[in-house]
Amino acid sequence: MTELWIVVPNWREFQHYTDRDPTWIKSYTRLLNDDDYLGLTMRQRGILHGLWLLYAACDGLVRGSSPARLGLMLGDDSVRTRDIAALNHAGFIQLSASRPLALRYQLASPEKEREKKDPLTPTSGGNLASNNTMQIDPVECHACGSPVDRGHVCPTCGASPRAAGTNPRAATRAKPKSPYDLAETMTRNGGWQYELPAFQDELDRYDLTTIDRALLEQVRDECARQASVHANDDLPSFDDPL
Repeated sequence: MTELWIVVPNWREFQHYTDRDPTWIKSYTRLLNDDDYLGLTMRQRGILHGLWLLYAACDGLVRGSSPARLGLMLGDDSVRTRDIAALNHAGFIQLSASRPLALRYQLASPEKEREKKDPLTPTSGGNLASNNTMQIDPVECHACGSPVDRGHVCPTCGASPRAAGTNPRAATRAKPKSPYDLAETMTRNGGWQYELPAFQDELDRYDLTTIDRALLEQVRDECARQASVHANDDLPSFDDPL
């Protein structure tokens, strides 16, 4: 199985100090206006925040090949491959097949000097207000075409957020399934029963990245383990009456 490592993109945005171990990290209110964030389940959001803390505590060296091990480290044994895949596809984490550089070495870069000279300027660019204030851009109402704020009833025609197309969660659900989603559905609907070479051949039907294929092999293994547990549960015990 391919060894995967979790990488948090734009990690500098989470930091207040770059010259010491991060005992705490930033969490931005703009996430509440992020369609990708709102498209996650509440469980997945909790896993994401836990991963941010774990990433800081482990110096950026977090393995992503074993959701069960991640669950133990986060105190929740319900973490599954589909949760890691959802965070990866939403862009909140990245999965790398090579071991990343520890954070203490990443932060020791020339950019650190620029931060000392201009400490209030976020590393991602822009002004301080734009990074700490939630920005809400109006969208066009699907019913009448008038501008309407996200998540609000249209002030012109009175259309509900769902009818007006301003409900971020509804918009996320309406997105077409990605190749990974289609391949995961195939895997859970019986594809896990294929031998590994045949399963890999089946994955060739989908436009998948190397990381996607590694995650789907984890899904296949999870399904096989669950089926084995259920099969053992169905076996009669010696104490069962004949």
